[in-house]
Amino acid sequence: MIPRKRTAVPPKLGAGKSRKINLMAEEAWLARIDEYRKRQPGLSPTRSEVIRKFVDQGLDAADAGVKPKPKRK
Repeated sequence: MIPRKRTAVPPKLGAGKSRKINLMAEEAWLARIDEYRKRQPGLSPTRSEVIRKFVDQGLDAADAGVKPKPKRK
């Protein structure tokens, strides 16, 4: 008998309800996220944690009326 791998159950986020979403992303974009993760000290944050962090920062900046930086090419 082949043992089944146990899948990790993601932790609940915050005190409120959480919903799972699917996101389509280009490989180059994911590579940029992975490079950022590698540069972090200690345990690398997950892709999901990094994406949540940057989305929160972007929304906070938008709420504060900060103009976004021009997109790099």
